[in-house]
Amino acid sequence: MQNVRDKATGVQLAWIEDGKVFDAKTRAMVGIIRNGKVFRLNGVFVCHVASLRETGETPDAFKRLLEEEED
Repeated sequence: MQNVRDKATGVQLAWIEDGKVFDAKTRAMVGIIRNGKVFRLNGVFVCHVASLRETGETPDAFKRLLEEEED
């Protein structure tokens, strides 16, 4: 299991487990991992998994994925 945290605040946004991405707030599955890339459940590319581990800001596309799930 890998936790995904907002790099600016340290707040956990999601976690990745067994190739699936789960929203930390809703605990719902919001995406999947294929070949080092994060995809929405409908197959649309979101970002590279490496960008969630690297220094710098958390990708906006990943934050939008989680925000849209809350609506």
